[in-house]
Amino acid sequence: PVQIATATGFVRELALAADVQGNAVAAWRTNGTTDDLFAARYDATTKLWSAAASLESGAGDVDVGPSVAMSASGKAMVVYQQIDGTATKVFYNLHNGQSWSARAALPSQGSKPDRAVRVVSNGLEDFFAAWYSEESKFTYALRALRYDGATAAWETTAKVLAAKVSSTGEIPLTASPAGAAVGWRVRPATGSGSNFLVARWVAGSWSAATDVSQNGLSYVYSPTIAMNLSGDVYAAWEQPSAVTDAGVTKGAKLRIYDALAMTWSAPKVLGPDGDAIRIALDAAGNGFITWDEYSAGLKGARILNGQVGTATQLTPPRQGWVDTHTLIANACGQGLLALRYANEGPISSPEYLVFR
Repeated sequence: PVQIATATGFVRELALAADVQGNAVAAWRTNGTTDDLFAARYDATTKLWSAAASLESGAGDVDVGPSVAMSASGKAMVVYQQIDGTATKVFYNLHNGQSWSARAALPSQGSKPDRAVRVVSNGLEDFFAAWYSEESKFTYALRALRYDGATAAWETTAKVLAAKVSSTGEIPLTASPAGAAVGWRVRPATGSGSNFLVARWVAGSWSAATDVSQNGLSYVYSPTIAMNLSGDVYAAWEQPSAVTDAGVTKGAKLRIYDALAMTWSAPKVLGPDGDAIRIALDAAGNGFITWDEYSAGLKGARILNGQVGTATQLTPPRQGWVDTHTLIANACGQGLLALRYANEGPISSPEYLVFR
């Protein structure tokens, strides 16, 4: 291992991204006198990490983030939320392959940008950012903005995808050369549950939102999305079986948007329950999906030609639970799953497991 964080203070909220050449960027904030932001770049040619660069220090605490993404040519975009002494704003730094730009604010942020700022790359030279903005007390809107790689500039006006969301957790955001997609949760017009909505960015504009969960009184948990190179969107979420809602099948679910047919598939129930859903796709649009069932542990299935295969038990057959897990796939269709497995008992140490 190589230590890349050398500044005084605890490392918090590490974010990592890589490009198709094997270059990578890590960004993190440190908890010292103020919460400052640092980043380091890995060069695939020299196989060395750069010294940590200070992206922001002293102007105020970095409050949320960072989130990082890389373009095909090796540019890196880092976004984060910061209290700059007078107001909360969303900022970014761009690495052009040689050096980092100065900190700059994203345009059209809303009255009070706050919570869960994220950025992704479309695999070419464009970036998409999304964040929540507190437009009034306890009323949060979801905004999205595109960085055009051809003009090397952000759009001047963010798209307000939802004027009021019911949850300000992590934003499901994905992109590919075919476009982008973002998801969020809203409270239905009647009832006390939540719905999972998805909008797609295609040919220069955002589509109308689709309610992929189609539920009434149930709550949606662990929403996630992924997009393949053709623009097909995979949207997964959990509707817990503990909630009674007539006509709604409970469990971990998946729907697929077919970009060619321009239709969503019917919901597929992956398991009777399950949270922490992860999706990873390869260059051919195939990939893997994993979910953590409360009673059975971590399960996964292969995605092949738009179809989800039979579920496979992934965690060892013993007592314990999965604290967290990460799933990735490379362009050739190989997958890697890393997880922290906590054994039951007051003094049992967690184990770190890796599957290929």
